[in-house]
Amino acid sequence: MLRPKCRVPAALCQRAVRAPRAPSVVSAPARRACCMAAAREKDSFNYGMLQPWQVRQLKKAFFAGKRNVSIKRLSGDLGLHRDDVISWLKDYGELPEAVHASDKHALEAEEQAVKERKAILAETRRQKQVEHEKDAGKKTFFELRDEGLIGRKRINPTIERTLETVYEKTSRPSDEILRSLWDLHKVPRQDVIAWFEARREADGRRRRRRARPAPDSTQWGDQDRRGRR
Repeated sequence: MLRPKCRVPAALCQRAVRAPRAPSVVSAPARRACCMAAAREKDSFNYGMLQPWQVRQLKKAFFAGKRNVSIKRLSGDLGLHRDDVISWLKDYGELPEAVHASDKHALEAEEQAVKERKAILAETRRQKQVEHEKDAGKKTFFELRDEGLIGRKRINPTIERTLETVYEKTSRPSDEILRSLWDLHKVPRQDVIAWFEARREADGRRRRRRARPAPDSTQWGDQDRRGRR
């Protein structure tokens, strides 16, 4: 329903003069309760949403101590907000000591198991490498090639010249020389070992042939040497 237009001047009209509103008075307990409710609404982080690896890292950080942990770095690694990380650490710190001792023991056992697995794998790889090198040292290059243990391609002439140069200085190359050959020509270690083994065998056969006397030839001093023996 429309109200009739007032003909009295606005300055004298009672309806035009509005009484000032009284300020709303809120007690301190009410304000405190309101702030707490707002904080609860704002804090929507749920610990149940954490992944097992995140919980594990948080526990490790707790046991390491606040002085040894960077909250900024930890929150970045976990992909969590800094306040959430601090809140979790504080809540976890309020748990009983028995829970802390159990969790710490479980973490130490897990880390020890990981170290043992790594040590076993490293030892297995080392043993396989040693066995492979022993097999490569017992067989010639051509035997390894025929068995398919090394490539069937002939060694590059440039690489063979390098191997010959090394052989003139030493017939049994050290690990450092083998690494240098790999860095220079990318020659596998087992191929180099097999080449040197075959080269030593070839030299041994040539020396034996040269030292073997002819059937009809006589050498001065043979009888004297036999008599002295």
